[in-house]
Amino acid sequence: MQSHEFNALRQALSDDMDFHTVQLSDNRESLNVLRSYIRAVFSYIEGNVNGFKSISLKISNEEYGIQIKENEERKLRNVKLDKQTEEERESYITAKDNLSLALKSISTQHECDYVLNKQSNDSQNYLTSIKIRDRLTHPKSIQDFKVSEEDLAIVESTYNWFINEIRSLGESIDKVRRRNYA
Repeated sequence: MQSHEFNALRQALSDDMDFHTVQLSDNRESLNVLRSYIRAVFSYIEGNVNGFKSISLKISNEEYGIQIKENEERKLRNVKLDKQTEEERESYITAKDNLSLALKSISTQHECDYVLNKQSNDSQNYLTSIKIRDRLTHPKSIQDFKVSEEDLAIVESTYNWFINEIRSLGESIDKVRRRNYA
């Protein structure tokens, strides 16, 4: 993915979140609106995470001089090496690990001091939000399809936490750039 493609994706995801946030503020009682909002939050997070992974792969070449380890490069491409056949095959990475990998890779490549705090309450809310999203997207009963006020509060908190983490990462990268070009 090229930088301009990632920027276009981020804008589309932001527009989608703006739409769903307005819908939510207008009608917090509608289960359809609640479920759509939660799906939009995860589209936003996962779209950004995959974009960061693509950008990380793009900048990890000789032109930019930012190298990453071969094993990390495979993880960023969602593949792993089959040790018996020496062939690459598709690999599944959890949403939690995908987020961590993407942010760590970008941070390392930019030599900034950003670190995702995996022990914070917000980080724990993210893990709970994943379970809520999974329950809604793979319902096994009518109860799985319902969204409580607590569910919504956790997902809203996760969205805000993610926005703040991305902002912190960007500030860390900017600090390195200013230091390098001063």
